Amino acid sequence: GEIYNHIELRKQLLNKGFNFSTHSDTEVLLALYSHYKEECVSKLRGMFAFVIWDKVEQKLFGARDYFGIKPFFYSEENGLTYFASEEKSILLALKGELNHISLQHYLSYQYVPEPETMMVQIKKLPPGHYFTQSPGGKLNIKSYWKP
Repeated sequence: GEIYNHIELRKQLLNKGFNFSTHSDTEVLLALYSHYKEECVSKLRGMFAFVIWDKVEQKLFGARDYFGIKPFFYSEENGLTYFASEEKSILLALKGELNHISLQHYLSYQYVPEPETMMVQIKKLPPGHYFTQSPGGKLNIKSYWKP
């Protein structure tokens, strides 16, 4: 992915006392999250899908860009959560079961509405959404952008 406005965000964070050792948009994203937490996604412009482990609050935080350019698949099975940019990566760890309703949607409309996918066990994080998850907990998914 890419954060298009990372230079602007870097300047704002420098004014707040943050220091940077690279010119990477990833470093800006991490600093932005450490300052704004979940609100950081409303400041991002770009195409992205990411997960951050917040070691202070002991939780995962992840998000997908508001146009859904970057894919973000997930599955919660047997107390584990899997994340990937492609369904097939998750299928390497899980036995997939065809989602017949999604198949009907695809054959009728050539589209599978999110968060569903062609596999029962796998979902898509919808565009403009983020999630948090505490260890052992379920994903708590929220919208940060409305068209």
